Amino acid sequence: MNADEKNRYFQELTLNLQHEGLVVKPETEEGLLPVELDGQRLCLALDTGSVRYWREDTADDHRSAALDKAISITKTTAEYMRQMEAAPQLTASSLMGDYRLPADSNDVVLAGHPTRYGVQFVTWERVRKRTGLNAGNCYRPPGGVDSYTAAKCDFATRSGLIPHVVLFTPEQLTEVYAVLG
Repeated sequence: MNADEKNRYFQELTLNLQHEGLVVKPETEEGLLPVELDGQRLCLALDTGSVRYWREDTADDHRSAALDKAISITKTTAEYMRQMEAAPQLTASSLMGDYRLPADSNDVVLAGHPTRYGVQFVTWERVRKRTGLNAGNCYRPPGGVDSYTAAKCDFATRSGLIPHVVLFTPEQLTEVYAVLG
């Protein structure tokens, strides 16, 4: 990861962690991103998508749960930022701005658009011999990794990669959780 990519990743990661109520301090001289909870060190985020932490910093359930969330956010943010860096530019008639194309299948696209509030994800259907886009579903920041996850799910079902009937609705997941709980 070059310096520009690392900077964009840390900016996006900071937005996502702050969205979840964590405090992010400036990058250290060693190139790590300190993350705090309740005014105390929680972990250090690396540009690889992983974190370093000390067991004593996660001694109670609240801090342990926060660390799990930070690890998940760090990993997912690294995943989609790598995809955004490698993705080609999405071109379509009347599309303005920097839209990247991490996924394209069965005339459905998953696009990412960097904004100052974080990456906005959109799924569209291609039309007019793949020169136009229609029926967009936008997943706007701040939503962080939740926006990315929702956009991936929408892309997978709209494109036919995953049948819609195999996915649980939020209500069904609540019922499953209650039964297993």
